[in-house]
Order: sequence, then C-alpha cells, then structure tokens
Amino acid sequence: MPSNSNTARIIALIKGALDQSKYLQLRIGLLTSPDINNPMIKAFVRTPALQENTRNAGLDWLRIAAITLVFIRHYPGAKSDSIAGFFFSWGWTGVDLFFVLSGFLLGSKLFKLAQRNDITFGSFYAQRLLRTVPAYYAMVAIYFSLPQIWEGKSILPLWRFLTFTCNFSMNTTLYGTMTQSWSLCVEEHFYLVLPILIWLIFRLRLQRHVPWMLLGLLPIAWAIRLQVWHTQIEPLRSTYSYSAYLEHMYFPTYTHFDGLIIGVLLAWISTLKHSFWERLLALHRWIFPASILTLALGIWLIQDIDSFSASLFAYSVFGVAYGGLLVTSMRLPKPIFLGSILEKLADLAYCIYLTHIPVMYFAYNLFTEQFTQSPIISLRPYIVILSVLSASYALRAAIEKPFLRLRQHFYSQKNLKQTRLAEGSI
Repeated sequence: MPSNSNTARIIALIKGALDQSKYLQLRIGLLTSPDINNPMIKAFVRTPALQENTRNAGLDWLRIAAITLVFIRHYPGAKSDSIAGFFFSWGWTGVDLFFVLSGFLLGSKLFKLAQRNDITFGSFYAQRLLRTVPAYYAMVAIYFSLPQIWEGKSILPLWRFLTFTCNFSMNTTLYGTMTQSWSLCVEEHFYLVLPILIWLIFRLRLQRHVPWMLLGLLPIAWAIRLQVWHTQIEPLRSTYSYSAYLEHMYFPTYTHFDGLIIGVLLAWISTLKHSFWERLLALHRWIFPASILTLALGIWLIQDIDSFSASLFAYSVFGVAYGGLLVTSMRLPKPIFLGSILEKLADLAYCIYLTHIPVMYFAYNLFTEQFTQSPIISLRPYIVILSVLSASYALRAAIEKPFLRLRQHFYSQKNLKQTRLAEGSI
C-alpha cells in the first residue's frame, strides 16, 4: 500500500495532467515519479489513452461572442438597425476579446511547457503554423483569384499577406480588401515572440517577476499611442480621417497588444499561482458586474474614437473588461442539449473570421439586387448568416481540419517518443 503522502502525490499528478487534457503528459509524469514501482501505477501507464474531455464551455461562449461582435460590426445593414446599431459601434472590440483568449490559451500552454523545461521552438512554431496558416493562405489565394469578391477597390501586394506584414501602413482608402488580415498579423507576431520571452524568463529564473513585466508593457503601449496620436491623429482631427486612425492607431502590432498582455497575465496566474486563481474564480459573481461596468466605460470612451483618452486607454480598458469576463466564464457549465452545437460554432470561429467579409458582402449585395422589391427581403440577414456559416464550414472541412489532423499526428509522435524514453527507466 502506498503511503498517504505518496497517494496525495499521485492524485496531484493525475489532477494536473487531466487539467491539461493530455493523457500522454499524465503517463510521462507517472513514469518519472518516485512511485513508479507501485504495481497499480505500472499497470495504469500501460493502458490505452483516456478519452477525457475537459474542454471549457465558457471559453467556447467567449469565442462565439467575439466572432458575433465582429460579424455585426462588418454587416452592411447593421448601422441602420436599432438593435444591431448599438453593437455596431463597439463590435470591433470582438478582436480584443480574441486577443485576450489567445494570450490566455497560448500563455497557459507555454508556461506549462516552461515549467517542465520543455519549450522546443521548432515543434511549437510548426504546430502554430499548421493551426493558423493553411486556412489563411487558402483565403489569400481565393482573394487573389476572384477580384469579384473584393470589398474594396484594391488589395495590398501578395507578399504583404504572405509575410504577415499587411497591418503596417494599411491605408483602407487605397487598399480596402481583406482588411481582416490585420489581426492575424498581430497574432502571428505574438506567436513568434512569446515563446522566446517565456523561455528567457524561466532560463533567468524571473518567473515571479512576470506580472510586473507584463503590466509594465501597458504604460509602454500608452506612450507609443501618445506619440502616434500627437503626430498622426491630432493633426487630422479637424477633417476626421478614420482611415488614418485605422492605419496608424488600430492596425499596427506595436499599438494594439493590450488584450494579449492581459491574457498572458491571466495564464501566468492560472498556471503558476493556483491558489490565487481559485480565489479569483470564487469571486466570479463580483468580477462579472465589474467587468460589465468596465466594458461600459470602454464603450463610452470610444464614442469619440480618435480622442486623446480613447486613443491612449480604450484598448487597455477593453482588455481588462474581457479578461474579467474570461475569469467568470471559466465557471459556466456546458449546455446539456446544445453542448455539441456550441463546440462546433466555437471551432468555426477562425474560419468565420477569415470568410465573413467577402461572403457577407457578396451574399448581401446579390440578395439585395434580386429581391429589393420582394417581401422576402426581410430574410436577407438569415441568408447572409447561412452563407457565411456554409463557406466557413467548407473552409474548415477542406483545409483547416486536414492540417489539424496532421498537427495532431505530429504532436502525438513527439509525445510518444518522450513516453518511450521515460519507459526505458522502468
């Protein structure tokens, strides 16, 4: 019989691994534990992988909320609608919610890898590329093959899309096509830099200073935006150039990374400060209304979008608001009857983001031309939504899922090698 301390250690290993949803990591943890000679553990590590599903429904709800906000922002008729018009004014902040989610999910993964001294840059970048690039490049190919679906007059050079640099100097007056690519560029830059930073932090044993490092980046963002506001935005305020605001303040990575920072901070807390994270989750009933009030503050700020206060602080305010909603969402239960639909819609979010603008404009304009004088014009929003969902599903089935399966095979082979190395010690 194992001792009580041994039993507690075994339970902790199992709980930690199941929280990460990776059975192979559980096997590796047990194989390298002091209790490996226990016959029960030896039998357990040789069993087939457990089919545990620890997917968090709250994060799925947030993905759906984010893509819904972005969809409403870009829907041609939203501005004139009484209900949709309210969400139209701040629907673009759905991207900030995506940034918070990305910072949290990617940060959590990297902090866990760093704790085990297991950050392998080649493996990490390969997995990220297989996750994001194939569907994106497919949409780039479609855009350059079908000028009929362009929502703007022209498009940036191909190399700008292929190198993820189109969020710099993107003038929407001149190049108003595939503008949704700007946030994908920001995320790719984030994927490139974050693993290096976290590896260095753990290498230099600076883990406990992470919150101050992250929070220190926010004043840097404010300082950068202050400079941009004085040089690029304020001189044009008399004529109000929204295109200039987008080009210089909204699109560039160096001005719009607040949500990513908030997400990484929450990832650090959830991964390295478990007791504090649990206390945060226990306060969800208080954090939720505080987050809604913070969101309302952000919406109020951006009523004058290119004002001094909005330019400096709006992205930070929305990052904090959505970070609070992320914390409260962790306690949301999975719907009994709609759980599978929720997961499928959340899985579609990336492809919806890629396809929604060209498909939306094409379907909207076509339906309007054909049925302007017909009573069925009222069905236009539903036709547009159905068209976007269909196109997104096709992109996911044809491009995204095959590459995700390839990524899973790649990752499984890597973990299998680690497991076999560990099994050599039995």
